[in-house]
Amino acid sequence: MKGHVAIPAKDIASSTAFYKVFGFFIEQEYSKPDSGLHIIRMKNDEDFILELMSPPASTISAINTKPELLHLGFPVRNLEETLEKLQALDVEIVIPITEGIAVRRYAFVKDPNGFSIEIFENKTSV
Repeated sequence: MKGHVAIPAKDIASSTAFYKVFGFFIEQEYSKPDSGLHIIRMKNDEDFILELMSPPASTISAINTKPELLHLGFPVRNLEETLEKLQALDVEIVIPITEGIAVRRYAFVKDPNGFSIEIFENKTSV
């Protein structure tokens, strides 16, 4: 079994739509009645696994930190096109397109749960 990342999801539907922009598709969906969790397991073509976990509303807390300190990073071919798609979903842009050091350019957005997502172009992207 490969590793995965789990993210709490306030709104499972908007979270699913958000991650589909990055090429994820639903692999499995299930609930755990004992904990009240509803889980959507998503995967992309590189077998990167993302588990969206929708806990009971009373247990969700916001992530209060700088976006760079705790985030997921997704490479994209074109930052502008990706940001346009995300803006159509009313996604908050936290750091606009910025020249990078380890990557060509990057930007940070918040997913529907307030989790920081870095989208970046590799140095080899044109």
